[in-house]
Amino acid sequence: MRALLIILLLGMLAAAGYFAYSAMAVEGEPIPTEGYVALALGAGFSIIVGVGLMVLLFFSSRRGYDEPPHFRYTSSPAIAAPVRGARCSRADPCCLPCRPRR
Repeated sequence: MRALLIILLLGMLAAAGYFAYSAMAVEGEPIPTEGYVALALGAGFSIIVGVGLMVLLFFSSRRGYDEPPHFRYTSSPAIAAPVRGARCSRADPCCLPCRPRR
């Protein structure tokens, strides 16, 4: 099974290489300077957006924004408003997110 997968992937790599070579070997006019500028600006913008999104991902992970909310109720859970960000233990019966589901 593994050998079949490796053969399949190598075949796909060879096909991609063939199509890339055949696309680059086409006779015709070369790309104008404006085309290279547009290509460079598009690639640069894509890299900047990707780096920015990764920075935001790591920032939110480090700050704890990816954690699920923890609610703590001041009195009866039916009438009290939750206190956002409060930590509770799993044994606390008044904590709705920690209650076992029935």
